[in-house]
Amino acid sequence: CAICIDGAMGDHTDGARRVMRAWSSALDKEGLEALMEAISSSIERSNQSARSRAATKMLGEALVAASLPPAGAEELMDLLLPGALAQGDASTDYTETLRALVQAATPAELAESALPLLAAALRGTEEDSEIPGATFDVLVPVLQAAFAGSSQRLLSVETLHLLVRRAGSQTVSSHALKLAGPYVRALGDKASDAALQEQVLLLLAALLELSPAALKALKAPLATSFAKALEAQAQGTRSAAASACAALAPIDPKVVVKVLTKAPLKAANMEALAEVMIALPDAGRAEIQSEVSAAIQAAAASDDSELQTAGRLVAGA
Repeated sequence: CAICIDGAMGDHTDGARRVMRAWSSALDKEGLEALMEAISSSIERSNQSARSRAATKMLGEALVAASLPPAGAEELMDLLLPGALAQGDASTDYTETLRALVQAATPAELAESALPLLAAALRGTEEDSEIPGATFDVLVPVLQAAFAGSSQRLLSVETLHLLVRRAGSQTVSSHALKLAGPYVRALGDKASDAALQEQVLLLLAALLELSPAALKALKAPLATSFAKALEAQAQGTRSAAASACAALAPIDPKVVVKVLTKAPLKAANMEALAEVMIALPDAGRAEIQSEVSAAIQAAAASDDSELQTAGRLVAGA
């Protein structure tokens, strides 16, 4: 093990990889566990040193060659995450080994236990540092599996929101359409509580802001779902829905304004419309000026004081 790591640190990386792969494929379960434990002891969680990187490469080879899911997958993920989330050349080594780990253990198996580790790792890194695209690709299936089948759905959405906010728009765009589907459906799920709905809306707003073109095909169902969320009793849900409407509006102002001004007018919808008007550029505002003016007049003529107040917000926007 030490010889392979030393070789990977020097000019014999390819040879060390071949030896580790052949060695790992010949071991039984107990032997693999002992080997991975030995390799892991050379990986420093908070220090991406040359030896740590070399050991990470060897761990990746062992994971690829092994025919069995690794024992202690959560501990291995905890070791690899800081390096995978970091910027720079070292990130590639950690990310590729993390990919091998996720494939060997499967996203569904990792989802429940690894989710808190991932959330903590994201919160423990610099907020303004961009997550490498390859790392994003590896982690998204784990978070999707956590949302689909774990008892920590709320944490999975919060963590994905953190990940999306830290990724570049090009990275997010390549995943946005596939990512959005389950979360749009969750808005219509009666089993989704207020806290979950709020976080789902914030996630969808972030996806829209970072990759509007990728989500254009979903503009109608998104608008309908956001308008429905404005009927929620929880203020946090309504506020998040208004923000989501504002994020969607630049894609197609008419679609958003149509659902918000549908009769009978509602105060929450008009408050969201005010946010939409603030978010739109002049060209977008011009597209829906007649519909907005009609809604303002209808609100002013209403006997509902809350609707009148909301109408004034739109007029002021």
